[in-house]
Parts: sequence; structure tokens; C-alpha cells
Amino acid sequence: MDRPLASHPALRRRQWAGAACATPHGAARATPHDAGASAAPRRGAPISTWTAPVLLWLCVVLSGVLSPAARFLRSAAAATLHAVAAIPRTMPYPPRFPVVGVVSIDQGAGGTDVAPDEIGVDARAGRVLFIGRFMSNQTTNPTERTSLYAADARDGHIVRTIRLSDLSALVAFDPAAGRTVVVTGQSPSPAVATLYDDGALTPVGTAPVSDLPAAVRVDEARGRTFVVNTLPQNAPTDPNLTNSVSMIDIRSGCLTRVLHPVGLYTGQGGDTVLSAEVDTATGNLVVAAVGDSLPDDAILLVDPTSGAVLHRIPVPGPPRAPGDHSFVAAHVYAQLRRIFVVSRDGLTLVVIDADSGRVVRTLTLRHPLLSLVADERAGRVFAFAPASTNGVGEPPRRVDVFDGHSGDLLSSTVLGEDVATVGSPHRSGRSPIAGVLDARTGRLFVPTINGSSMSGHVDVFDTHSGALVASRAMPATSILIPSASGQRVLALETRLYPDFGAVAVLDGRTGATVTTYPRVLSTTLDSADAVAVDAGLRRAFVFGADGELLTLNTGL
Repeated sequence: MDRPLASHPALRRRQWAGAACATPHGAARATPHDAGASAAPRRGAPISTWTAPVLLWLCVVLSGVLSPAARFLRSAAAATLHAVAAIPRTMPYPPRFPVVGVVSIDQGAGGTDVAPDEIGVDARAGRVLFIGRFMSNQTTNPTERTSLYAADARDGHIVRTIRLSDLSALVAFDPAAGRTVVVTGQSPSPAVATLYDDGALTPVGTAPVSDLPAAVRVDEARGRTFVVNTLPQNAPTDPNLTNSVSMIDIRSGCLTRVLHPVGLYTGQGGDTVLSAEVDTATGNLVVAAVGDSLPDDAILLVDPTSGAVLHRIPVPGPPRAPGDHSFVAAHVYAQLRRIFVVSRDGLTLVVIDADSGRVVRTLTLRHPLLSLVADERAGRVFAFAPASTNGVGEPPRRVDVFDGHSGDLLSSTVLGEDVATVGSPHRSGRSPIAGVLDARTGRLFVPTINGSSMSGHVDVFDTHSGALVASRAMPATSILIPSASGQRVLALETRLYPDFGAVAVLDGRTGATVTTYPRVLSTTLDSADAVAVDAGLRRAFVFGADGELLTLNTGL
């Protein structure tokens, strides 16, 4: 049974008292403009829900002196009041209904863009946080704005909005510390990293970063966040922060260290830091770099505590043209102790031992890899690639299965249709999301789409053997969302008339349809830009390109 969320312990607010710190390098503190709360949190049941029981109770009390039978009526009224008090604050849908709430954001001509890694859930604060970029399609007076939103995790209604000054703002989330990190600033002006408390969405600290930040990463276990600073086109404001990685304390917002894995910036060319990932097991940084003294592409394993570069691993790739800032994609699998690195052209896969830096295997591929997903418990890595021979710019139609330890190619399955991914390539350099993997059931659900007929399927893979175990017909524009238990997968049809808004509940192992909810939405979702799932809250949040935040009940 779906537990009332008003009593869920994960929704109790937690506040932190962040320690203040001086802003290094004489940089002034910068706080984005607060646009205020767009909707105040609702407290208690609606007035219409309370009116009848209260009047009934008053009548019974007044009639108590006149009628001996009022004792029974008083007890009945008390029971009614107790039942009403137990109703969750908002219940617009039945408890077992898949949709909990639909909220429109920045309505008007145009749409709102959210990248897949720009939405996060803080279960302790009961908040859904995301960056939304509104872009109008007006030709005479176009409007563009970026905001940080906080929504209530119960039904998705917006409780606070902070207008940001930078359309290219970067964001990362640390639910363990109750922090959201937002990096704003456009070259040639210096950027700043602002840390917000997830509960009140108030700034708790700021730290300076370079003129051109490229990515922000969080190490939840050690309470650290990292901002990757690349080379700006113009002369940098602070050379010490340029071409580096800033390490910031996640609770106070203090800049604790500036890492220079490729050396100090000299202004005479040299190596360039392009991206980074965190090895959650050791806390080391996996940095993608390119430059004059390195090979065309290289992976650097960096110890953030000492700043030392532990290992340098070259990554084969095509010659880099002037002004080419693309970089290799590093996928860190902490449980497997492996780093899977895909070259810029996607045709080379390098498997690295995360502890020793040793190259375990280098594979030259016929087709470029576009996205990876791993079941670390089963020791398997699934890669999505085009099925044609050239494959450049084409959607994936093939699923390759690699051994997570040795990097050996175990199997390859050519699909009859294109793989439907969630979101375009991320602004932070990460690949689009393809498929839904649940290690608890050992299943990978891959949605496919036939562009000509707009039909589709859901292909189910066993993550231990890599075998395709089932293929079910499904509307072409369905979004797959795992349930809280892992025993079910929700398939939400977003666009195709007349089935848009229908939710099919699939068996988590076979993909068979268990039940169907027709037309749970009153309008279409243009596309799914981002999806966030929290098993503890039994909620999933889907953000569409038309500016709607859809909250789903995953406890079905």
C-alpha cells in the first residue's frame, strides 16, 4: 500500500549551519538574484475538507446538554476529525494512481531546457531541484533566462525560484549534505560557485572559480565538490584558477585547494584540462586533458588531497583540429575498479585499472560507441552504438556487452529500431541516457523507436548473460521509469495521439504488461529532457521540453 507521504520520515526538513569563510583571491561574493517563492508550501488540509467535520463537531458539542445520545455522536465526530487530520497535505489523485502531480513552468511561446544531469532529489529535505533554461521562439523580442527551481517532492509544486544571471550555469547535487552547487559566470567575467541549502534554497557560501568553468562534480562521501576550469579565449582574470580544478568544501562553500594536474597556466599554450570524474571508492579524480606535452588525448589520475598526478594514460584518437574542444568520455566504475574510456570519435575503447593506472585492454571498434551503462554487481558493461558501418551522427541500433573486468567483447545484438535516449548530450560532456538498468532484478530495459512508422519496442536484456530475453511492442515515444521495488517498470507514452499520457506497468523481469492506465495526462509532453528517480520517496520526476514537471508514483 502506498504510504501517505505527509508522514514519510525522509520528508522531515534538515538544516545545516554552514561555517562562513573568507572568499579567496579577493573575489567579491556574488549571489544570484532571488526571484522569490513562486508558490508557498501548503500546510494542513484544504479548508473545504475541514469545514464539514468542524461544524459537525460544534453542533454535537452544543447538543450534548440536550440529548443523551450526543455521546455517540461526539465520538463519531472525533473519529472523523482524526481521519481528516491523517490525510496528506495534497492528494489530487488516488493513492494507487501513477501520476501525483503536473506542474507547468515558464509557460509561453518556446520551451524550457533541462539536461539529464541537471535535476536531483534531496529526500531528506523533501525537495526536487533543477536548472531550467527558458527559451522563447519569438523572432522580434526573444527571451532567454535561467533559473534554479526547488519543488516539493510530494507532488512537484514549485516552492522557490532563484533567477540566475548565466544561461550556461552548471549544477551538481549532494543530497547527503543537503547542498546544491550552482556555478555561474560568463567569460571574460570571473565565475563563482554558490552553494545552496536544499531545504530553504538559501545561499550558504560562495567560492571563486575561473572565467570558463566546464563541469562540476561532487564527492558525497568526502564532502567535496570539484569545478573544472578550462582555458578562456581571452586573458584570464585569475591565472591561478585557470586550467585547473577547484576543490570546494561542500558544507561551508570554502575554496580549499586549487589543483593543477597539467601545471600552472603560463599563457604560452600548453596542456588543457577539459573534464573530470570522481572515483567514489578512493576519492581520486579522473581528469581528461589534452595539450602540447601530452598525447592528443590523455587520462590523468589525480590525488585531490596532495594534488599529485598519480598516473598518465594516453588515449588513441584522431588528430585534433585547432579549436576542437571535444574530449574523451571517462566512465568510472568504482565497484569494478575499472575506468572505461571512449575516444573522441567513439572508435577506441580503453579499459584502465583504477588503482594502478594500468591499461587492461584497448579495443579498436568498427562502430562508434555513443553511450555506456554498467551493472557493476553482474560485472557487465553495456554499450550502445549505431548498426551501420559509418555510424557518425546516427542513433544507436546495436547493444554491445563487455566484461567489466577484462574489457572483452562478450556479445553484440543488432536491434531492428533506433534506441530512444533521454536528453541530448549533456552540457557537462556526459553521454545521453539510454535504457533503464536495475541491478536488483538483473535486467536492462531498452526502448526503441521506428522513425518512419512511429512504432516501437521495449527490449529486455539479462545483465548477467547479456542475452536478449524479451521484446515487447510499445508506443514509440515511451519513457521507461523503474519502480521503487524494482519489480515493475513504468512506461509513460508522451506524445502519440490518442495514447499520449497512458502508463503501462511492466513486469520487471519479463517486460510483460501487468496493467495499463489510459490517458493519465491531459496534454502531451514534447520530449523527456530529464528524469530523476528516488526509491525512498517512491517518486519519479520527468521534465519535458515544453516546461512541465511530471511527478509519478513509483510505488505501484
